Amino acid sequence: MDRAEPSEALKANIAWSVGLENPTYLLSSTQLDAFRKGKSITEEVAIKAKKGAYLVSSEISLSAKEEKSWMIMANVNQTSSTIAEISQTIRSQKDLIQEIEEDINTGSERLKRLVSASDGIQLTADKRRNTRHYSNTLFNIMRGGIFDHNYQIECWDFTSYLSKASNAVFERNKTELSQLSDKFTFQTLRELANRSDDADFTRLALEYLPLKFSRRHGDPSRPWNKFSINTRNEIDGSKILDYEGNWRDIFQNWEALAHAYPEFIESMIFQFLNASTFDGYNPYRVTKDGFDWEIIEENDPWSYIGYWGDHQIIYLLKFLEFAQDHYPDKLAGFFNKELFVYANVPYKIKSYEDILKAPKDTIVFDEHLDQEIRNR
Repeated sequence: MDRAEPSEALKANIAWSVGLENPTYLLSSTQLDAFRKGKSITEEVAIKAKKGAYLVSSEISLSAKEEKSWMIMANVNQTSSTIAEISQTIRSQKDLIQEIEEDINTGSERLKRLVSASDGIQLTADKRRNTRHYSNTLFNIMRGGIFDHNYQIECWDFTSYLSKASNAVFERNKTELSQLSDKFTFQTLRELANRSDDADFTRLALEYLPLKFSRRHGDPSRPWNKFSINTRNEIDGSKILDYEGNWRDIFQNWEALAHAYPEFIESMIFQFLNASTFDGYNPYRVTKDGFDWEIIEENDPWSYIGYWGDHQIIYLLKFLEFAQDHYPDKLAGFFNKELFVYANVPYKIKSYEDILKAPKDTIVFDEHLDQEIRNR
């Protein structure tokens, strides 16, 4: 931005390689045709006004059964300091290839643990079926998330979530929160919520879900769909527990997750209901910190607002059936408790007379209410 304040930040994607002795480096694809025709190429040290690339060229002579391997790496969204650190590592580290392979193996093992936490590891006589189940589970937790540590909850994340959901509720319950240990079980949280006289605290505590490794799902060609899996704080490197997803997709994936973590089905139902509107026209995206909605933009051909929630009620029905199968008659205990709310979303259904005139144009976006909600 051009305002006179220190708010600019520059980041870069970098590429580098190891394993080849004194190769020729190309920073664009302009010499590829010459290379294919066996012509000589010259090293490029700077490229301007052209698409960038990273290519290495080297001549290798191999004896029978001899091998030669090399690596090309890319690091994205790097700051000037992290680029300097990587450059220094490349120059000074002697066993760099071994360190890279160990890092790859560490990442692979962490990914396996995430998938196995959602029952994604199976062994049958059909390896293709095993692989298919693994990939299905991986894609599922990448949308809906996976629980951080089974039924363990970290106090810092719950208190942060509660203060964002309602600062007033957070202040009213500070004494009880201060008595919680750094880590406690989901059962402890549920007992605390159920004995509380604060209905808002009970509702917010019961809909809390300590999920991680979740990304938004949707058509990537649409301008608002920007994907990222937030696992670490960019500033201090601390752990992040977060989830977000387009309305129907995230609950569709929670349906499968509930089989691995049936105790959380109650929280899934709470989150589902408390993000639903009174009239059935629903917000677009559900996140750990709440939900948001689309707005009408005159110059954006993709601009659209929400959709009807009839098919989402089918997902709710699946949750209710699951809860009834695992915990018979428990749902009946909620019938006389004021623990659920409606989402306040600036979509208004037109009058019956207006709907008769234009049955395919039935929703109004209330700009005044939209601004009022955002201000609050």
